[in-house]
Amino acid sequence: MMDQLTCASTSPPVEKAVSIEGLSHSFGTHLILDNVSLTVNLGEVVVLIGASGSGKTTLLRCINSLEVPQRGKIFVNGEAMGVHAADGSFAKLPDRLLNQRRAQIGMVFQRFNLFPHMTALQNVMLGPTLVRKMAHAEAEELAAAQLRRVNLADKLDAYPSKLSGGQQQRVAIARTLAMEPKLVLFDEPTSALDPELVGEVLETMRSLASEGMTMIVVTHEMGFAEEVANRVHFLDKGTILEQGPPAKIFSEPEHERTRMFLKRVLRTR
Repeated sequence: MMDQLTCASTSPPVEKAVSIEGLSHSFGTHLILDNVSLTVNLGEVVVLIGASGSGKTTLLRCINSLEVPQRGKIFVNGEAMGVHAADGSFAKLPDRLLNQRRAQIGMVFQRFNLFPHMTALQNVMLGPTLVRKMAHAEAEELAAAQLRRVNLADKLDAYPSKLSGGQQQRVAIARTLAMEPKLVLFDEPTSALDPELVGEVLETMRSLASEGMTMIVVTHEMGFAEEVANRVHFLDKGTILEQGPPAKIFSEPEHERTRMFLKRVLRTR
């Protein structure tokens, strides 16, 4: 029965990195996501914008199974991320299967959450050694390579307290990349940074996009969205009010609510 529910013939083709259908989620009586559907192709960068409380972070957390929605379907690289029942309800997968499927998803949070007693290299090595059961020498080589990838080759032995906020966030990105995910979710990765440190993190993200990394990004950095996104989705009160290429969303939004939001945020840039 479990295989019938999670591996149904309705699974999207594998060129769809993410496919979400009719996703709804509530906290108590408060509706957070209301019948949300979207797709992300392999190699795409999709940016989610909208006011605080519009459901952006909850949507990311549902994709990564940090939240379990009540209804809908979520597929990542063709694999169901929940039990999709015939009545439309959504339930959590068994832990072992869920952990296998979550392994292909990386997530970068607002806060860096580095272990303060570990160097940058040790922080990045932790996942490969504990989760992937990689030998120490191999994990060390991988971690060093990922830190070089985010331009921190000279900070391998530095502790978090000796790193700037931007450098700490880049260590957090390297830690995510060390797990070799097929999809990376970014939840406002620059919101906890001083303004002068934002650029170095966005540059790292630009580099990942240019490498073809599939990314879903929640951000208030509209310049980044305009420059890097393949598509922008505007969320309002738990629904995707409109979506399209950045040029369309930023220059010719269809909805008054989108226009009001962009007018407000672009004025503050």
